[in-house]
Amino acid sequence: MNKTFQWNGEKFYFSALEAETTRKFIPEATKTAKALEDYEKDVVGVGNLLSADDIIAECKIIDAFLDTILGEGAVEKMFKGYDLGERVAATQKLTHLNNAQVKEYGETASKGLFA
Repeated sequence: MNKTFQWNGEKFYFSALEAETTRKFIPEATKTAKALEDYEKDVVGVGNLLSADDIIAECKIIDAFLDTILGEGAVEKMFKGYDLGERVAATQKLTHLNNAQVKEYGETASKGLFA
């Protein structure tokens, strides 16, 4: 099972089955998605383009999620500047890793402990 999340040459230990990661991942992902949705609805407005300040604000919302899940200071190692597309791609990659680990565990566990 791959327990390494890598972005821009930086590596971070990540295990979806580690208790503290499990405790944080879904609540933080839900909170982050809601914060982005609210920001775009309340500040940007539907259908409007993001300004530079909007991009920075949304990057900071995602940064809080990534630092919570990967450890404080992870974002500083992962990114230079404020590129929203890069942060979205990194978050999607981390989510795919989380889902793959959970799926692999389910497949392994279904065989029994001493299979």
